[in-house]
Amino acid sequence: MFQGKEARNISFETRLSRFTDRETITYDPKTLLPLRVERHIATWPYSESIIEEYDQEHFVLTVRKTKGTHKSELVIKKNDVIHNVILL
Repeated sequence: MFQGKEARNISFETRLSRFTDRETITYDPKTLLPLRVERHIATWPYSESIIEEYDQEHFVLTVRKTKGTHKSELVIKKNDVIHNVILL
């Protein structure tokens, strides 16, 4: 369940020398559209967290990034549903 709706998760990790990327995608199993993506990227000696929140009813994607003490937010509005390349 995600925000009161049926949901599924996919998780995977990429590991290379001095680089790790862990990603968890929460999606609607009926439409295969993303609801939330959480990423943790570690590139020695830095790390970064990214959270993507998809509002598929209003066609809005909010991306929040945290790298050290720096935080940023990007809001993207579209005219239709927003896909995630992994789920395609």
